[in-house]
Amino acid sequence: MRRAAIDCGVVLHAGSIVERTPDGKLYNTSLVFDAQGALLAAYRKIHRFGFNQGEAAVMSPGEHLVTFDLPGPEPLRSAWPPATTCASPSSTGACSTPERRR
Repeated sequence: MRRAAIDCGVVLHAGSIVERTPDGKLYNTSLVFDAQGALLAAYRKIHRFGFNQGEAAVMSPGEHLVTFDLPGPEPLRSAWPPATTCASPSSTGACSTPERRR
């Protein structure tokens, strides 16, 4: 996925993988790479499906939301998992909750 981000010159959300840590814990982890292939963010899913069965019984919960800056003509901070808000110095109001965009 790192190579794909470089080849296409884009910020790439590489989907989710099963991550095994040295202590043997499993996490549902999402990775985001920048256009140069650098890892921008790694998010371990906090809210797992299943209520103590399925994913929740097998995967450990993550502990933190993740934010990272997206490149572009105007700085933009993104959150992972995707949130309904983002921070931008723009006065356009382009980043707001879905309800406000309607």
